[in-house]
Amino acid sequence: MNELSSQVSDRLVEEFRKLYTSAVADVMCSLGHRSTIDPNIRPIFLGVKVCGRAMTIKMAPGRKGDQDLSEEAKAAVKKGDFVVVETGGNCEQTRWGENSTSAVRMRGAVSVVTDGACRDIAEHMRIRFPVYCRLISPGIRKGVLVTQAYNVPVTCGGVRVEMGDIVLGDDDGVVVIPKRIAEDILNKTQAFAESDQKVKALLLEGKPVQEAYGAKKGALG
Repeated sequence: MNELSSQVSDRLVEEFRKLYTSAVADVMCSLGHRSTIDPNIRPIFLGVKVCGRAMTIKMAPGRKGDQDLSEEAKAAVKKGDFVVVETGGNCEQTRWGENSTSAVRMRGAVSVVTDGACRDIAEHMRIRFPVYCRLISPGIRKGVLVTQAYNVPVTCGGVRVEMGDIVLGDDDGVVVIPKRIAEDILNKTQAFAESDQKVKALLLEGKPVQEAYGAKKGALG
């Protein structure tokens, strides 16, 4: 990535961080895109607002002789990465915990979302590192999942994610904005969020419901 594209990406991340997932989801849905990761994948604690560029890890059931690239993948994490882990929804083996978080956090990761399980919740809460997961579990079986690849397209919670896509998370969940349309989605979401806030202000002023919601009419095209 050249310096200019890196700067543009940083700007987009900062601008999306000012927004909220529900506004992005509404805009993306209106354009026919699925952006919301499975709502059963939740933050392990509330008070979360985080945005970064996707760094992807693909896990799958292993077979005898398969190489596990887990350590290599975590070592490849860079500052500002939002780590996205595909497990195929497999929660029999909990592949994300305190040590995994320490490995990516010390390399500058801002958050992790996995469609599998997470453990060591007390430590995550102590350091306030946000992780989104399908469930919390110490684990049922060992040796189920291996890391097959990283920085490749993955599907996490029903959403396709590519390296460098923008990932935004808050207390409501996680949305993914494909990098190829991020600028357009940003502009549309900023306009939509502004109209949404106008509705809120009018409702709090006691204006008629129809009048208040009229401020958002046409905001999604």
